[in-house]
Amino acid sequence: MSPLRRLVFLCVCISLSGCTEVTRTGDKAIWTFAPWVGLLVLLGALVGIAGGFLWLVFRDKWTGIAGTAFFVILGVIAAPAMFTDFCEVTPEGFHLRTGIWFAPNEHRIRFDEVDSIHMTTERGRRSSSTFLVSNTRQGQVRTPVGDLMRHGPIDDIIAQVRRRGIPFTR
Repeated sequence: MSPLRRLVFLCVCISLSGCTEVTRTGDKAIWTFAPWVGLLVLLGALVGIAGGFLWLVFRDKWTGIAGTAFFVILGVIAAPAMFTDFCEVTPEGFHLRTGIWFAPNEHRIRFDEVDSIHMTTERGRRSSSTFLVSNTRQGQVRTPVGDLMRHGPIDDIIAQVRRRGIPFTR
């Protein structure tokens, strides 16, 4: 088997192993992306940078510069985000941190301030977005249900909400 096929096979096997990890300490659960996710994005960026540089040298100057710049941005912005995103769920509430490392989006919900929670999906022309909407005394708080939330913490949040007797609907 060629080295490229081995690399592709290894990437497929790793991706099938699960992309999130949970650490439980007592009643607290912290969900993060598995370390290989960030490493794979970083590896992809490095391969893309090398490919862009080779394209720059041997093919077209501007396409090579654009490709190299794109993969540098991917490596600097997207890869670190895979290491810093997390969702912490406790009996008191949950804390979700997502986004790029220098401008994160944080959502903190305390269950004692929540009257009810429901999930909603907004459909656009090309994609849809799912939100966990918490109705509090101050109004509605919308928390995005992205890849990290979809693979585990959402079930922990629903379990904590039901334990407290807070109405939840999908």
